[in-house]
Amino acid sequence: MKHSNVRVSPATNDSKLLNSGYMAKQFLILLPEGLENTKTNRKSWAEKVMNAAKSVGIWRFAPVFEYAGDESNSKEENVVDNLDMHLLNADIAGFLGRYVFDDINDIINDNDFKNQIYAEESNKQCCADTLSVFWNCWM
Repeated sequence: MKHSNVRVSPATNDSKLLNSGYMAKQFLILLPEGLENTKTNRKSWAEKVMNAAKSVGIWRFAPVFEYAGDESNSKEENVVDNLDMHLLNADIAGFLGRYVFDDINDIINDNDFKNQIYAEESNKQCCADTLSVFWNCWM
């Protein structure tokens, strides 16, 4: 049995036991720069990434990747999600440190960035600690 945490809401994680014995992976896929962030483009890009992942020769057993759906909350084709609706706080820090920001203080000192990243107030309050601990974990 393997243990994994899954984000349920901005405030809570669920503990899951995986009976396969193999580690489950969650992929965070970034749209190419310049591609409009619409539901159709997100699905199309995710399917391209899944097809490419199936064709690489690193798998011991044939992989099964299936598009299960878009969990993004949209309003008039605009995404209105915060990162803490989908990612664990540790992964948010690693993602931001690796791909988005050069300096951790750009987030810690800017309430507008914090409001865009975190929906849950308790996550905003502890973001300095969380970011500091996990900032370089995706390096």
